Amino acid sequence: PVGIFVFCMPWWQAVLWAVLGNIAPIILVLLLLERIVAWLSRITLFRRFFEWLFARARSKSASIQKYEFWGLATFVGIPLPSTGAWTGAVAAEVLELSYWKSLLSIFVGVLMAATVVTFLSVLGKQFRWVGIGLIVLITLGCIYAVVAAVRKPRAQPQP
Repeated sequence: PVGIFVFCMPWWQAVLWAVLGNIAPIILVLLLLERIVAWLSRITLFRRFFEWLFARARSKSASIQKYEFWGLATFVGIPLPSTGAWTGAVAAEVLELSYWKSLLSIFVGVLMAATVVTFLSVLGKQFRWVGIGLIVLITLGCIYAVVAAVRKPRAQPQP
């Protein structure tokens, strides 16, 4: 969206830069994440953060674990907050997926997300009211994601 709306790039050029910018750091993240986590975990604050992050990734990884390649690709390909290439790299690390399988799966997911976001961006550029509606929906989705992440589950009534 930034390439299309702000920099007035043709859609294909915006997609190319977005995909390259999204996948380039993942190449290193997948290679180095385990070592960086081990190194930073010597500090209590970081250890707590990584324990929380990995526990959260494990709790949300049932479909990724079940379908592995396509599960990870789909997870990365859903353009919503807390999904994407970076979170997918953490999930791949937690599930101990192979480097090349993880990288290819994340790349496919990035392409899926790029397709959806580009389609919506081009549609929004052609029809302003669609763009405004998408901004409202994305904002509401972000608010929902934050509220759902913070909200504690309700206690189930005992029979």
